Amino acid sequence: MGVLSPFKLYIYMTTKNYRYYERGYFDLYNITYNDTTTFGQDEQTIGKSKLSYNKLTGLGVLKLDFGFLKAPNLVAKIASLPNEAPTPNSLIEESVNIGEVSFAFWIEQGSRTINIKHISGDFSTVLNRRMIINLIGLWS
Repeated sequence: MGVLSPFKLYIYMTTKNYRYYERGYFDLYNITYNDTTTFGQDEQTIGKSKLSYNKLTGLGVLKLDFGFLKAPNLVAKIASLPNEAPTPNSLIEESVNIGEVSFAFWIEQGSRTINIKHISGDFSTVLNRRMIINLIGLWS
């Protein structure tokens, strides 16, 4: 199959058949949520939050799949990667708007901790809704 370009990698990762391409091309690292009373998982989301990392290219996709059970602190450490997981080469961040509610998700350079900040909006409108967030960047 050759070297995957970032565009092709993203397409493979976002199709229903992405598991086929994970074998042999990606290392997978499960994410552990720090506060399961705030960031919940159910039968739809459990086991789906992970970092898929390609050692050859350094490209990684950190997928968060969870629901808010209650409002987190203004700034919170949402989850962490295991000690053997790679770390970002630089800050990776994503701004997310769900209706009138705005969030920022990020992971600092060299860190294994995923953070969230509630920027604005009525948090009650997003409680118990499934969130799928992808943080894409270079890792080592």
